[in-house]
Amino acid sequence: AYCWGDNTWGQLGNGTFGGITSSPSKVVGGHEFTDVHVGKSFVCAVTTDQDAFCWGAGSGGRLGQGQGADTAIAAPAPVTGGHKFRSLALGRDHACGVTTDLQAYCWGLNTYGKLGEAIGPSSRVPVPVSGGISFTGIGLGIDHTCAVSASGHGYCWGLNLIGQLGRTGVFQSTTPLEVAGL
Repeated sequence: AYCWGDNTWGQLGNGTFGGITSSPSKVVGGHEFTDVHVGKSFVCAVTTDQDAFCWGAGSGGRLGQGQGADTAIAAPAPVTGGHKFRSLALGRDHACGVTTDLQAYCWGLNTYGKLGEAIGPSSRVPVPVSGGISFTGIGLGIDHTCAVSASGHGYCWGLNLIGQLGRTGVFQSTTPLEVAGL
């Protein structure tokens, strides 16, 4: 994989911090990635072996590696837990993935319950999304998360300030709510 742009937090994954580059810079570590996603100053990717790695700004636990709140990492580091992921998605300050056994896990800031579990303000390690629903895909917004179940239904959780969860009368949810009308 190659990255370019701002490297303040090591988000280019080239083993260094700082600077801006407009030329592609090779991500160190020798991993072959099949799925790469970019959040706010951090990157996560899935390898051909379905292992997840993250690097860049680590505030709020968004790298999923159990490090302290402000730890930044300038090279790919494995996401804690040993899960095998089929896909990942990143928001501004949280990340989620669907495993090969169709379970959703999220980590990072848990503002408005967007990790899908009432666990507190953040998680530095992947936590399972509540409800035991099998998911095939997942997408993240700034303060909400949505996913498609194995049965083809849409579910969302987190902030619903402007209808992001596909529901009325709900301000936020820490658990997946089925999207009405699909």
